[in-house]
Amino acid sequence: MSLIAFVGNQNSGKSTLFNRLFHQNAHTGNYPGVTIDVKEIEENGNTYIDLPGIYSLTPFSGEEKITCSFLKEKPLDCILNIIDASSPIRGLHLTLQLKERNLPVFVVFNMVDRISKEERSHWEQILKQWDIPYCFVSAKTKENMETLKKKMLEIPRKGKILSYFDQEFQKCSPEQQIEKRYRYIDSFIKKKNIGDYHYDRIFLHPFFSYIIFFLLFGLIFYLTFGSLGPFLQDQLNSFMDFLGSKIQNALLQLHTSESLVLFITDGIWKGVTSVFSFFPFVFFLFFFLSLLEDSGYLARMTFLIDRPMELMGLSGRCFMPLLLGFGCSVPAIMATKNLVEEKARRKTIQWIFFISCSAKIVVFSSIVPLFFTPAWFYIFLFYLFSIFLGILLIPRKNQKKEQELFIMEIPSYKMPLPMNTFRYIKTKMKDFLLKVFLWVFLSSVVFYLCKNIYLPFHPSVSLLQFLSEGLTFLFAPLGLNDWRIVSSLISGLTAKETILSSLEILIGLENIQDVFTFQSACSFLIFVLLYTPCLSTCSLVLKEIRPKRKAVFLLLKQFVIAWTISFLFYQVIL
Repeated sequence: MSLIAFVGNQNSGKSTLFNRLFHQNAHTGNYPGVTIDVKEIEENGNTYIDLPGIYSLTPFSGEEKITCSFLKEKPLDCILNIIDASSPIRGLHLTLQLKERNLPVFVVFNMVDRISKEERSHWEQILKQWDIPYCFVSAKTKENMETLKKKMLEIPRKGKILSYFDQEFQKCSPEQQIEKRYRYIDSFIKKKNIGDYHYDRIFLHPFFSYIIFFLLFGLIFYLTFGSLGPFLQDQLNSFMDFLGSKIQNALLQLHTSESLVLFITDGIWKGVTSVFSFFPFVFFLFFFLSLLEDSGYLARMTFLIDRPMELMGLSGRCFMPLLLGFGCSVPAIMATKNLVEEKARRKTIQWIFFISCSAKIVVFSSIVPLFFTPAWFYIFLFYLFSIFLGILLIPRKNQKKEQELFIMEIPSYKMPLPMNTFRYIKTKMKDFLLKVFLWVFLSSVVFYLCKNIYLPFHPSVSLLQFLSEGLTFLFAPLGLNDWRIVSSLISGLTAKETILSSLEILIGLENIQDVFTFQSACSFLIFVLLYTPCLSTCSLVLKEIRPKRKAVFLLLKQFVIAWTISFLFYQVIL
């Protein structure tokens, strides 16, 4: 049995190639740290391992340490060194380091569909001179994939020692060695103009890039919440109402008892459809994020955000977990595993609490239009307000000690692939719908039953009202003194989507303006924006942060922050 490892720079297409060869579904993207855990598969008696992306054999980040330790400790039969053919210099630097350790290297030039035949011939001549076996492939177009499958089973010989690797080189400092390697690579390379990177004069401009950044996200929020999203929501609402009436009529024709009809239509259907009607907003948000990722702009956003994050004692490496937080806090917190410093991890998790997940979109896109115009602009402001609070409230002490080295490869610009966008949205929407159906269905059933179970010692008071009124004193200073609102916030601890389904069941969305004033609506939205995340996120925080008392403190602190800010807005500012 042979042990074959996939090794390469981040964004070299390594995991995409691994997925193509073995039909896996690991997500790939143009940002650092996408491959955090080691992926392993056995096929035809061989073991294939997809190691986290690295730039050199001198590790800095957590995933680089995993790869370097693996290469040092495991007796590998073959190392498939994946190189981005459109930007190969850093990949070749890693190749030289692998050769220096006398490892069995097989170079795979990926993305050859993005280079000319002349360039391909040029790199082929270099690899022949270095006596390194190679194969040119494209994971995108599947070019030469079958050839690669055959070649990678042939264990490569160690090859000759390259001329630069002499005794003098081995006595040099690591910095001098890096310089010598790049000089050696440059001696073989024909200088050429770098394709489409002149666009970076605009998108990475020290001033205008940030304006473009905010305008772009403003446009995304406008299209999601101001035009395309509401239009599709109206169509979906009409369909759901039509379908609901058909279900009710069908149940009545089957002579179903009135109480069961009300339970299905006013309890389950009303609660679930109130959340499903906001499916278009979540869909468009993920759609635009997918376009940004595939185009190569998402990696540039990571680069842009690195300097502002330095002011908070973090690096651009933390940007991706924060961006994932707009979808769901659970994968966002899991993505912090690629951070080296424990303090940086804990601080990033604190930041994730201030990022509004897709579940909160459901609440905001329902309540905000009732009190603010234009809704998309104010939703955008709420999101920015939450981030601004994070800047103010998260400690920035000892930031120089906590910062870690951040190295990343800027990918070239390219047109987003429809298939990649489809797969990305399919995965995200599937996760969202499964979560919505599970939590909203269960909460709708529980709430409807509790709403219709009355206390024996007080027949006019339901069980739900009795329990919620017991906690009303805590929220009354925020202007939220209606037990039904309190009840919805309690349900939000299971999943934030259930806030809306609870309001629909208990109040009815058409009656929301009767129970909220403008001031109390602002207080409610701010509290939802900031308060303790859902139970699945809380359980993960308790698992990832040690000691547990610090995790408990962070979760309680978030509730106190939400309560305090809502209190100040309701009692002082508004």
